[in-house]
Amino acid sequence: MSKNMTAKAACAVAFWAALVFAHQTAIPPIASGFGANGGCRMLHDSVMHPEWEGHFVHCFRPASSGTARPVVLFCHGITATDPCVYVALIEHMVSKGFVVLYSPFRTPSAMVKPMVAYRVMWAGFEKGILAWDGYIDKSRIGVVGHSHGGGAVAWIMRRAIVEKKWGTNGAFMFVMAPWYVNGLSQRQLKNFPKHVKMIVQVYEDDRVNDHRIGKDLYNAIGIPQGEKAFVVVRSDYSEESALVADHDVPVGSIAEAGSVNALDYYAVYRLFDALASYAFDANTFAKRIALGDNGEQQDDAGVWPCGRPVCPMCRYADPRMARTQQFCVNFWYHAMNPRTRVNKRFPRPVRLALHSPVTLWNYCLLVHQNLEK
Repeated sequence: MSKNMTAKAACAVAFWAALVFAHQTAIPPIASGFGANGGCRMLHDSVMHPEWEGHFVHCFRPASSGTARPVVLFCHGITATDPCVYVALIEHMVSKGFVVLYSPFRTPSAMVKPMVAYRVMWAGFEKGILAWDGYIDKSRIGVVGHSHGGGAVAWIMRRAIVEKKWGTNGAFMFVMAPWYVNGLSQRQLKNFPKHVKMIVQVYEDDRVNDHRIGKDLYNAIGIPQGEKAFVVVRSDYSEESALVADHDVPVGSIAEAGSVNALDYYAVYRLFDALASYAFDANTFAKRIALGDNGEQQDDAGVWPCGRPVCPMCRYADPRMARTQQFCVNFWYHAMNPRTRVNKRFPRPVRLALHSPVTLWNYCLLVHQNLEK
């Protein structure tokens, strides 16, 4: 390679590096308090999965674990069997002093037989609790889930509290863009343990999972009104960058430029931190940030470099749907949604239109694309 070509290549690398840096720092991370990374360094360990040969249950914990720490059971989305998919979020949780257990499940059968996936996850969590018992305070528990895993959160939490008697000193659920909720009857949802705190978070431009799924969980679960919140995270754009509130908001890789941004800092990390603080420490300031004032509220989502506030998140006491069901692949009245048989709050659309060959073909394409990733 000539000196001239080498110089050009170096300039190109510098140019793209500058663009990446500018994109990553358009809105800087939160400097302190809820949403800012903590001071704990992360260690990673694993044990063989009891229900899936050749795969592992992962434990992410603070390096300085002199005392037992609260535990987060992380329920992942379809195809995300490798925890590196959520590495930035997991690192944030551990930096705040949590032990995070990650129990993968098989992708191909998860949508056809969701309860099999739930039980595989549960078996892995049980194995993890046993393997790292000395590091874990089972009386303080959080269950976090995204997409398919978001639909599993309530089932996992109920089993942890009712069957195992965990979470006696605090319990919370952080549900992100949930897929269909399986395994719980209307009675079980209505009689859900009242001390659990909950955020259901959906994303404005999510074309995968219908917001009505999260709305139904929020309305049906027996957690008191002031102890739960339904949050809509909105997209925003500026000359510097774009914040797209789509299905992959919680999927952030610290190695991929721009994949961790203000939506992570303000919508996910900040609300997670505040919800956990309220659940475990009864922090009333944290409650206002996580759950609001038992009504409609807009939440700060950062400031663009030009000084304009980012489009705020919206919290609704009575969630309203801004999109039609056709906007999403996994719409409310899909044949795979077991909750349509018990929930009559949503007006019933023309089923033939929603189950048209075009819709079903697009759904099959999406599943195929995910399986190939």
